[in-house]
Amino acid sequence: MKNLVIGVLIIALSSCEDFFQTTIKIDPPEHTPSLVAHMYINDSGDSIQASVTKSIGSLETIKSKEEILIDNAIVQIKNQQGDVLYELHNIDPEEESVINYSLGLESDFGGNDQIFNLEIKHPALGTASAVQTMPRPVEISEPVFTKDAGVDIEGYKYSTVSFKLHDPADQENYYQVKVLLSDETEGGSYYLSLFSNDPVFSTSYDWQALLLSDKTFNGKNYLVKVRVDIYEEEFQGELFIDIKGISKDFYLYARSMYASQESGDFGFTEPVSIHKNINNGLGIFSLSSRKLYRVEY
Repeated sequence: MKNLVIGVLIIALSSCEDFFQTTIKIDPPEHTPSLVAHMYINDSGDSIQASVTKSIGSLETIKSKEEILIDNAIVQIKNQQGDVLYELHNIDPEEESVINYSLGLESDFGGNDQIFNLEIKHPALGTASAVQTMPRPVEISEPVFTKDAGVDIEGYKYSTVSFKLHDPADQENYYQVKVLLSDETEGGSYYLSLFSNDPVFSTSYDWQALLLSDKTFNGKNYLVKVRVDIYEEEFQGELFIDIKGISKDFYLYARSMYASQESGDFGFTEPVSIHKNINNGLGIFSLSSRKLYRVEY
């Protein structure tokens, strides 16, 4: 009887043509293009730049960036009352850039604690918008560089940069930390790679930046310590902590971009949804406050 059951099962499976290789063809829904905007404004910046494009379907391909760049949009920054503060001009992007709107400023953007509205109007794609509050400047103290602070698992020495972060208690705060080396021996400035085992940190899509939320230390002074790799035994120059107050939207966007990059390395991962804050469109509108603190070493 047992053999009879097995025989019937084999016959049933063999009678199903391509049982293990069946392909179900599903036509994807027709794609409706929408506005895609990326704009990052810093309080100390003397210009405003933006990339304004249109979305494409998942199965579509483009031969050049000119196919998606939009040159007939109205791009404006407004205050909370709806008054137009800035209107960007359409420009020809540089060879490896998709920045196609820009405006020079006579002074730093400023606007800490103020609410700004981005509005983009297009005759065919409608109006997209986003709202952000400019974060406050970040206050830190006691920046310290420690050479040869430890040894990693491969036996290489590393150094650390540490400082006390003074976190305001009246709101959620988000930060981006970078370390800038102005090296006279190399004749230029560059950002160092950062690492930390502290669980309060998250990794950004920018590999030279770490992201920080104050959820576990709201309103307190928090000791930040990050590992830095300086390959020169001796260097002549200056070391700076480049710290930004960032919005929650940018924090979530940067984390989701990193997760998306990481998911591309494996074949069995779930698709990552990129965070956006553009209404009636895609992309990110972000405001940040930036300060540089010199580190003694």
